[in-house]
Amino acid sequence: MRDTELLISLLHNPLKWGVKESFRTYVETAGGNIEPKSPTRAEAGQFVFPFVGSQVAPTGEGEDPFTSAEFQYQGEVWFEAHDGMLAVKIINPHVVAKDKSFWLTAVDTDYLPDRSRRIRIGRLDPASATIDASAGRAEIPVTLTIHGSQLLGDVYPVRTPLDPLIFERKEEHSGARPA
Repeated sequence: MRDTELLISLLHNPLKWGVKESFRTYVETAGGNIEPKSPTRAEAGQFVFPFVGSQVAPTGEGEDPFTSAEFQYQGEVWFEAHDGMLAVKIINPHVVAKDKSFWLTAVDTDYLPDRSRRIRIGRLDPASATIDASAGRAEIPVTLTIHGSQLLGDVYPVRTPLDPLIFERKEEHSGARPA
């Protein structure tokens, strides 16, 4: 229960995610571009999506702290190569928990400019998460869904591991400046 509570609290921090290292490498070696769009930023091979809010329906019972929850992150990362023949946009990822399943969702780009439609691009495995309570850090494994495979151009089969989702507790700053 303690790890679950810590994990839920960490989900209220920015999402750090590299998507898939081999995909990033492919785009770069093909002479393509990888462009995070504000407020997303690139940081050490990962993209940092700011946390913007959550909706949690608590149960208050036993091991299940909620019946459903959605943790929302804002921003975009665009991958483009081969003169636009490869064009992937990951927009506003969310972590969604429902009926004991955890999903990574994003805007369904087939319906742009409508951003209300979402697709499940990855399945999370919080039971296999690496949680470091003292560092306030969690890494959650994620694998591709059918929609995630399609989003990445049908190159990777369903259940292919993606880069883990990383959540770190924000450091508290005192406001004091070094001398």
